[in-house]
Amino acid sequence: MPHAVGVGYALKMQDRLDLSRSPRVAAAYFGEGAASEGDFHGALNMAAMMNSPVIVICRNNDYAISTPTSEQYKGDGIASRGARYGIDSLHVNGTDVFAVYEATKAAWQKALENWGRPILLELMSYRMSHHSTSDDSSAYRNPEDVASWKESPSETPSYGCDDGWNTRASGTMSRISGSEHRSAKTLRRN
Repeated sequence: MPHAVGVGYALKMQDRLDLSRSPRVAAAYFGEGAASEGDFHGALNMAAMMNSPVIVICRNNDYAISTPTSEQYKGDGIASRGARYGIDSLHVNGTDVFAVYEATKAAWQKALENWGRPILLELMSYRMSHHSTSDDSSAYRNPEDVASWKESPSETPSYGCDDGWNTRASGTMSRISGSEHRSAKTLRRN
């Protein structure tokens, strides 16, 4: 994430020097476990302070390797942390490819406003398989939960851009399709 913030800032400076260029945005992908590391907070702080045109995208799949989110952090996921840094953030149904596309497109447009600014997306999903080839997720996950997700991936409504942003000015929690915000617990069916 820190590298993407730096790249975003460099792109911004290059684009300001050459106005014939189309503005550009950097992006970084990470799992929710990385949000517990210092680099996450340093990157968000620097992105906010430098108004770096960067989209940081968290794939929240309920597990950081074998640690469930209930043991990783308190609170309402990762997107709500963006507002603490003055960064527009959005929860997105990560199991809906169209929702992810529309959210990413909107994030790209917002990231380019006023010569650049950071955006945080949290894609809510569920990991259907093992974390890696050396991982046996049956040791820490209930097979019935996995089977339930395979049958019906998500009860969460799709993304709605109109009023879904957790913006700096409003300080309200993000929304999905204009309905009241659903916590990660609802999405994960715990």
